[in-house]
Amino acid sequence: MDEQQIGLLLAMNGLLIFLVEMPIVHNLEKSKIEGLKIVVIGTFLLGISFLVLNFTTWIGIVVIGMIFMTFGEMLGFPFSNSYALDRSQRGNQGEYMAMYSMSFSFAHILGPNIGMHISDKYGFTVTWYVMALLLLLACFLLIWLNKLVKDDGVNCL
Repeated sequence: MDEQQIGLLLAMNGLLIFLVEMPIVHNLEKSKIEGLKIVVIGTFLLGISFLVLNFTTWIGIVVIGMIFMTFGEMLGFPFSNSYALDRSQRGNQGEYMAMYSMSFSFAHILGPNIGMHISDKYGFTVTWYVMALLLLLACFLLIWLNKLVKDDGVNCL
């Protein structure tokens, strides 16, 4: 992809977020679907976004992958943030949000570095499969967390 194509791809991502994220979040907040289930769906869509990159060398697959990634982000991030806040007790919301922000920042430091090392050593095909597998694992862990919290009433932090 040349610079213009990459720019258009990123612009599509930003435009989709600008046009669609707030209406989706607003409607899902009013629905009866639990926030953590929405996070699982978002995480699953992120995993699909990496997986589809290995389907073909057709350039359009990058657009499809970006659409999955954009919707995964729009579903996962707002609801994971609100889930962390909802789990807190009155008076320690700042502690929960600080822990959430630190883990999010930690992932942003380690993730790209690890991804670049995997890409350098094994290539992009392996990298996309590893990312998809990690996101699938995250889906299962989120489902397990949801079950744990519901069954035992456990406070996660």
